[in-house]
Amino acid sequence: MVGCSPSTTETSEEIQSEEKAPAAEQVENQKLQETLDSPKEDGTVISFEQVEAASIDPDLDAYQMMYWSEGIETAAYVTIPKKKGHYFLGVICHGGYVIPLDFEGIQSIDEEVFDTESMLSEMSSEAITLQPLYRGYGESKGTAPGLHGATIDTNNAIDALYSYFKEGNMESSVRSGFISLSGGSLGGGVVLKLSQMRKDIDNVVAINPYVGLDLAYPWAENHPENDWNKGFLKTYHKEFGDYDPASIQAKEESIELKRSFTPILIVQGKEDEVMNWELTQTFYEKLKKENQNEHTILEFIPDGDHYLLEHENELNQIIDNWYRDIGSM
Repeated sequence: MVGCSPSTTETSEEIQSEEKAPAAEQVENQKLQETLDSPKEDGTVISFEQVEAASIDPDLDAYQMMYWSEGIETAAYVTIPKKKGHYFLGVICHGGYVIPLDFEGIQSIDEEVFDTESMLSEMSSEAITLQPLYRGYGESKGTAPGLHGATIDTNNAIDALYSYFKEGNMESSVRSGFISLSGGSLGGGVVLKLSQMRKDIDNVVAINPYVGLDLAYPWAENHPENDWNKGFLKTYHKEFGDYDPASIQAKEESIELKRSFTPILIVQGKEDEVMNWELTQTFYEKLKKENQNEHTILEFIPDGDHYLLEHENELNQIIDNWYRDIGSM
């Protein structure tokens, strides 16, 4: 008898189940579309989806968060310890182009790769960790935003994550006012600039940091023998013409220092061919006039280059010792 085989016969329950699947998918698609169609308010979460990565600590759950930043869909990676509890927030900021450029879909720069495996490989199981991808990088839309835009993206990512937790979407929680910032190169500049903007920063680590246009531009002009300086000046002139230190752009792309008590550690390689140690020292001297915390210090690695790949142990020891000194370990 045709159609009587168990392998080809569908029960009414199975038919109903198949009918429900597309309906559920339609609901999810509708919710996503409503989110995309809603006002693109800075720091608003678009989606928060779990991701898998072979490199991640097994004690962590990992997520990709999409959020709005100046009207652009921007991505960030988030890790949350599987052990439920109250955690401080660690924010890690990557490197990149220090001035705004019309580059999009950037997947790597020198030693940094902006894919899931690479971004999640060094997340700590002792904190909730946020690693934004500035506009133009990885899966973020838009174009490379420079120091000012990358700082805005990071600020919006923090606000988006806080709002997501406040809505009760996770069993664990973030401890307000306990944000630990760290970053290198452009990311070092981002964490230094962000520390002047927010009141809830607990501590800052900046490694071979970009110290802002107001210091970097005259330095590059005065040291034309450096290949990075020549490339920086050529690119800047091509994109923006002559540099005007009194312009809005100069102010936005620099780091305005205010009186604060936030402990800040700057680590600088003296053989860094990109961010010169004397320039970093100049910035640090300005910083110390405003920052009154005894734990705001500058540490040098005498033969360290920009990426400090051969000095990871020394770098980690400096950071660990500093965390112990400020009572964060």
